[in-house]
Amino acid sequence: MRVNEIAPGSRVCLDANVFIYHFCGRSRQATELLLDVEDGQLHGFTTSGVLAEVLHRLMVIEAVSVGAISGASPARALRRRPEVVRALRRYYRDTSSIPAMGVEVIEPGGDLLRASHPLRTGYGLLTNDSLLVAAALGAGMDVLATADRDLARVREIDIALLDDVST
Repeated sequence: MRVNEIAPGSRVCLDANVFIYHFCGRSRQATELLLDVEDGQLHGFTTSGVLAEVLHRLMVIEAVSVGAISGASPARALRRRPEVVRALRRYYRDTSSIPAMGVEVIEPGGDLLRASHPLRTGYGLLTNDSLLVAAALGAGMDVLATADRDLARVREIDIALLDDVST
């Protein structure tokens, strides 16, 4: 399914890449999806783990975009430049605005490690992806919105893909 096919009123779990592509201006579909959440047409949710991932990735992206770091391992380069980290601001502002968009941040319940294990062994998902799917299932989400095509293998929840970005 594509993100523009999500039924109004659906409970949608939002993956980190939806926020990243929105804030970086790389996906009109991500922006429209978040506007649908903000307008109340969809009920948007994410996890605190996703927020942490968004915060980290936007920090690195900001440091690269202002020319403060470069190279094949930007996170490693940034770790060696604490003065750059202290000067960055946009990553925090953007991530902090997510709840104001109408996105509810949920804390996954139960034994998430145990619930996510069959998703890794059954579908070959990486750790963060399996944790997000397990959290979405545990919270009774209808749809998981993502640009990650690996998640399309999952059958336990509808996956809505952003298809206007290359991943």
